[in-house]
Amino acid sequence: MVLVPKWARVATVLAATAVVAAASPAAVAAQASAPHAAPSVAGPSHAAPAALQNGALQLPAGASNAAPERLLAGDAAAWSGATETAVALQRTPPLYEGDPVDDGARPAAAAAALHAAGALFVRLRWDDASRSEPLAPEMFPDAGDESIYKAHSRDISGFADAACVMVPKQTGEQAPFPSLMMGEVEAPVDLYYWNLARGFERLEASGRATTTRTGQSFPGAARRTARGWEVVLQLPDLEARTPVSFAIWDGAAGHRDGLKYFTLWYEVGR
Repeated sequence: MVLVPKWARVATVLAATAVVAAASPAAVAAQASAPHAAPSVAGPSHAAPAALQNGALQLPAGASNAAPERLLAGDAAAWSGATETAVALQRTPPLYEGDPVDDGARPAAAAAALHAAGALFVRLRWDDASRSEPLAPEMFPDAGDESIYKAHSRDISGFADAACVMVPKQTGEQAPFPSLMMGEVEAPVDLYYWNLARGFERLEASGRATTTRTGQSFPGAARRTARGWEVVLQLPDLEARTPVSFAIWDGAAGHRDGLKYFTLWYEVGR
C-alpha cells in the first residue's frame, strides 16, 4: 500500500471537485448527444441522449407487467418498453502513486429503467473488452495464529469489473443534489453495488471514505455481451424525480475503490 500524504489527498478531492464542476448537466447532455457518444454495446445502439428538465438530466422509467425473473434475465420482450438513455461517464483523478492517468477515453454506456412488481429495475450496459476477476484468496498452512491470516491473496494486482447505482436515502425530488463523493453526513446514500468477484450487495455511505458494508444482498444479474457487460439491478421502487448516479469500474484498467468512471445525477421518471 502506498501512503498518500494529507496534502495529496486534499489535492485529489479538489481535482475531483473540478471534474464534477466542469461536467454540468447541460454539458453532459451535449456530450451524450454527440455522434461519438452513442453506445456501441450490443443492443443499445438506439440509446437516446439524456433529456434536460428543470436543469436536471432525466432517466425515463416506464411501467411494466413483466415478471421480475424476465427483467433480471434481460429478456428482450420484457425490456421492449424501456427507453435506453446514453449516459456520459467522467473519471476520477488518480488516487495513489502509480495509478493510471486519465487518457480521456470513455467506454460507451447506456442505462434503462422500469417500474415493475413494486420495484425499480435498472439495466446498465457498457463497452468492456475484457472480463476482469482477480483470483480468489487461498488457504495456506501458517505457523502463526490461525485467527490472523485465514486466507492469502493470490492476485494482488488484479481488480474486478464492477458497477453501482447510488441512491439518496431520502428519495424524491431534491435541491440541491447530495454530493457525488458518496453523499454527505446530512444526505447519506445507499449504494447498490455489483462486483464480479463478490456479487450484488447493498452498501451505505455518508461522505468520502465512509463506505460500509451492510451484509445485505439484493436481486441482480450480470452477463457478458458481444461488446462488454449488461447488469440488471433490482432496487426498491423510487419516487418520481429521485436522483440516481451510476459508476463503473474497469478492472483491467486498474480501477478499484474511488478510481472509476462515474456520472452526474439523473432524475428517475414515472
